[in-house]
Amino acid sequence: MTYAYLFKYIIIGDTGSPWATARTAGAGSRRSHLGAWGVGRGSCSGLGDGAGRGSGRGRGGRGRGSGSGSGLPSRGRRRPGPRRKDVRAPLSGVGKSCLLLQFTDKRFQPVHDLTIGVEFGARMVNIDGKQIKLQIWDTAGQESFRSITRSYYRGAAGALLVYDITRRETFNHLTSWLEDARQHSSSNMVIMLIGNKSDLESRRDVKREEGEAFAREHGLIFMETSAKTACNVEEAFINTAKEIYRKIQQGLFDVHNEANGIKIGPQQCISASVGPSASQRSSNEIGSNSGCC
Repeated sequence: MTYAYLFKYIIIGDTGSPWATARTAGAGSRRSHLGAWGVGRGSCSGLGDGAGRGSGRGRGGRGRGSGSGSGLPSRGRRRPGPRRKDVRAPLSGVGKSCLLLQFTDKRFQPVHDLTIGVEFGARMVNIDGKQIKLQIWDTAGQESFRSITRSYYRGAAGALLVYDITRRETFNHLTSWLEDARQHSSSNMVIMLIGNKSDLESRRDVKREEGEAFAREHGLIFMETSAKTACNVEEAFINTAKEIYRKIQQGLFDVHNEANGIKIGPQQCISASVGPSASQRSSNEIGSNSGCC
């Protein structure tokens, strides 16, 4: 399908602390193995699959008896039960990949591996009667991939900056992500701030008013979404596209420079080339007719 424009998006945001502390038990010298957590699909950046492994040891105590002055053995100290130990299990992210999946495939995946590197999705939308292709890059939220993420800011017309409303630490890290985005991207890049997981209202840790205030302070568009229920997911992506298109109409984007994250599609090229020549032919015909009369 032909399109008038292609807009490149990038989805960014922090996973917060990638690990949660849980408790497990070990006894004696028995070894307690944690299940390996597989890491998602191959990434668009060319990074391959990976896997994480964890293991832990629990140690038990030994009871000891001691003789008393009377020669009668005192009761030995009770043998302690298995010690509890901390293990670290990976937390889910803020839901960037789930937002992309809901927008492109109209489905929700409850269990989603953390993104490694960058993943990709695309979809056509209609803005002001024109077909717009959205090319969306879903980036890893872990600190170890920040250098890869930075390279994708260049050439992005829009960004979705996502935090999890149930985890304040992901909200607290927004300033760092926003500074990164503005440092490495075009000054006209449209940024939508998204508070995701609005379906988990009972676990809310960040008030809606806080998100609105952050967006106002930094000149961002703001929405709360739920990748699970699809609430406002469509609107978040499309409203960002509408704002990019509005800036094109105002002449703020140089659409001939693909470094701005915008590419003129074949549909727009055809209309641009056919339109003027047709009108020119019409005026020439009028001119020639008026000269003959």
